[in-house]
Amino acid sequence: MPPYLVFSDIDDTLLVRQHEVTPFTKAAVDRLNGRNVQFYVATGRFYPLAQHVADQFQSPVRVLCSNGAVYQLGNQLITHEIPSETVRQVLALIPNSRCRLFFFSVTTLYYTGQEPPYADQANIIRLSSLHTVPVTHMIPAMQTGITNGVITGDPMDLKALATQIRLTTNLHLSSSGDHNLELIPNGIDKGTAVKAIQKATRIDAAHTFAFGDGLNDLGMFQAADLSVAVANAKPEVKAAAKFIAPAVTENGLAKFLLNYFHL
Repeated sequence: MPPYLVFSDIDDTLLVRQHEVTPFTKAAVDRLNGRNVQFYVATGRFYPLAQHVADQFQSPVRVLCSNGAVYQLGNQLITHEIPSETVRQVLALIPNSRCRLFFFSVTTLYYTGQEPPYADQANIIRLSSLHTVPVTHMIPAMQTGITNGVITGDPMDLKALATQIRLTTNLHLSSSGDHNLELIPNGIDKGTAVKAIQKATRIDAAHTFAFGDGLNDLGMFQAADLSVAVANAKPEVKAAAKFIAPAVTENGLAKFLLNYFHL
């Protein structure tokens, strides 16, 4: 059969609020990878956490992460960064908010608040590739290399912050849930990364699947003719999808692909 690309969101599309892929889904993806199908996890997570999921498969699974600001292309890791001045502008808004801010580079998570993120998730915090650093350590030197950010908090507080960020920066804003606001370099989303990968691999939209459940998946839906929302997706995502797969709790992605390819 001709080559295909498959891009899958992670949380609530590939994983059910946990950090392990089910054996059924692992087997399905490994089987498809042996049949001219290139599989990508496509997520808002930053690189170490996305790679942690990709590494659970026996066959090669590539990474598109940080909402399209970072992705693997052959042996290269392509990155897009948020300018340091924009980072400063966002940091200036946080002290007056009840929300928490996280900035990411390819290897480091910078956080506000007293407690590092993932402190209650030992299997994640022990990843050798994951470094967590208070955001105050970043401010004096204001390192470059920030690929994306996330602000978490009450939906009303996030709405107010989003308005301020749009007035003071040119960041692209998205969300994977009601309690987060995702900060992405201008002109970048999952869809732009999908298009770059399509161009490099010469696999067109007609042979590209995109699976998702959240608003930050809509960009890659536009880049893929075979857009698939899982049954637990937000209504707006279902409305934008060409197909509906069973829910993530039913191994929806794996079942849809096996049925599509008659395996």
